[in-house]
Amino acid sequence: ARFSTMATEVTFFGSNFGPSASFAQVTLTGANGNVPCTISKLNATTVTCGVSGLVAGNLLASIVVLGRTSGSAVVIGVVRPPPEVAMVPALQLTSQRFVVITGQYFSTDPAQISVSLSSTGGGSANCSQIVVLTSTMVFNCTMSAVLMPGNLTALVTSETVSQLQPAVVAFLVAAPVVTASSAGYLATSGSPLVLHGLNLLTPAGPASTTLSLFSGGVPFALFTYAPPTATSIVITFTGAVPLGNMSAVVSIPIANSGLPVVIAIVMTGAGISLVSASAGQPSVAAFQYVNEPWDSPAGNGWSLGPEWQYGPAVYVNCTFGTNLGGTDPDVDYGGNAPYNLAGVLIGRCTEKTIHGSYYLTSRSINAAFATDTLSLSYARWIGTDSNGFMNSTVEVFNGNTWTLLTSFATVTRDFAWTVISTDLTPYKNPALAVRWGQAVKSTSVRNCSSWNLDNIVVSGTTNLTSFTYTVGVVNGADLSAFSVDVLVRNSTLPVLGGTVNGYTAMPVATYAVTTANYSLTRLTFASLALSGGTHTFVISLGGAWSAGSSRGYASSTAAAPTEFTLPAAAVPPVVVSTCAPCMGPTLNINGSNFGSPYSSPKVTLSQTANPLV
Repeated sequence: ARFSTMATEVTFFGSNFGPSASFAQVTLTGANGNVPCTISKLNATTVTCGVSGLVAGNLLASIVVLGRTSGSAVVIGVVRPPPEVAMVPALQLTSQRFVVITGQYFSTDPAQISVSLSSTGGGSANCSQIVVLTSTMVFNCTMSAVLMPGNLTALVTSETVSQLQPAVVAFLVAAPVVTASSAGYLATSGSPLVLHGLNLLTPAGPASTTLSLFSGGVPFALFTYAPPTATSIVITFTGAVPLGNMSAVVSIPIANSGLPVVIAIVMTGAGISLVSASAGQPSVAAFQYVNEPWDSPAGNGWSLGPEWQYGPAVYVNCTFGTNLGGTDPDVDYGGNAPYNLAGVLIGRCTEKTIHGSYYLTSRSINAAFATDTLSLSYARWIGTDSNGFMNSTVEVFNGNTWTLLTSFATVTRDFAWTVISTDLTPYKNPALAVRWGQAVKSTSVRNCSSWNLDNIVVSGTTNLTSFTYTVGVVNGADLSAFSVDVLVRNSTLPVLGGTVNGYTAMPVATYAVTTANYSLTRLTFASLALSGGTHTFVISLGGAWSAGSSRGYASSTAAAPTEFTLPAAAVPPVVVSTCAPCMGPTLNINGSNFGSPYSSPKVTLSQTANPLV
């Protein structure tokens, strides 16, 4: 006979079982000793007894009635039921490297669970890490690879028993992407506008996709749109459409397309019009190319080599006796739940198996615009042996080869988070990357906690001296004498020239002005051959301009000049005051220049000793 480990009773058939349960006894014996079997029903040919907590394996059964034992033992095979996965899939971003799997008949030991994952869109993976959340019902699976959008199916094996067939556990989707759709849209046409993009439709259906439009940065509501396809949305305007930039954001329940993307330049059809003007880069400002606090699932182009993991901090002490291997922390650098970090074998000491360098590698960074400085900052908690036994390194890709930044000649142990800053200015290039490595060089190596990393930031400053004008052109417009007037306020710097589509214009005249501290220069582009659509002019100055506004004019024989305000050059923020004393929990910081179109503000707090607290 074969019974499930979930069985609650066993029935035997035979003869001479006796007149009453009070005169009989059933004995079940397995590898772990006797299993209680309480008789609930008995007659001359049938006996039933209740059981619980059966484990997989063979049991021997015998029946004793009035001191007489059954002539032979019966072998009962106890087997674990196959895992069952509940199909309750929800939308999940492909960049999310973990999935929650629910069901029943899972082992409580993560080491006894293995999972094969695949996406109908392409790709397969397994669970590089399993965390059991609820005994036999729910566990977290960290996927070993990023899979393509599609239905994510899982086949779970628990204690060598596999589920009968794969089950869908998530709908993998990518964040929507909006691309430019109609460069020159005529306001008087009344025709639909088609937005193009990627990942605009999810398995949740067309109703789960929403569209927001902005005219000149201001929300615009006079439109309807047809149910989207995966790559397009047809927009119909229900009222007057303002001239200028029409931009869009597409949202699905778990993500959106990010900042508004210009999908059309709304024009009158008169020929050419200046539709936007903006600084190409700020005069002096900080740029943050990478900010990876690991508070969201790892991804975004990062790669985790063997033994590298992403997940919550798990404490382990690798320092015992003469083994000075350090510890893994129990919280991340910021102390923010769920305390995620990146590390080597999180919560485990390293092993003594010799291997080459395993790397955590950042995504590729275009740092070519960092014209002044470029730096790397990261929070470190490490336990490493000396170079002869273990090689723990930090390297930077300089555009051609990997260059060593840091290694450890002696045993190094951190017992608190340490922030490390490194100058990357000599290595700036369009494909810069940083990686952290760990190699075992000897079987005599100490058991070490190795790398734990958090708050990885690559940042730089720039001092560029150009800005741009974007113009909308209607096919057939007269561009024989198109000119751009450049008025730079709060600066007497000369305008050196401008370029567009390979055409270059030098200043033909500098006009005298009556207001001090700004200059006006006219650039004339003769006999341009520009097609209908959007074109960007790059205007170069003779140096960095100071804080203030600049104005540009665009004109042609078919359109009157239009004036737009350029954003001010970046200026440092100024802190004026805070609360004094601060009673908490809110701290109000007052000052100026906190806002910037180029990056989000960051606040750094430090505390000095105070005898009153």
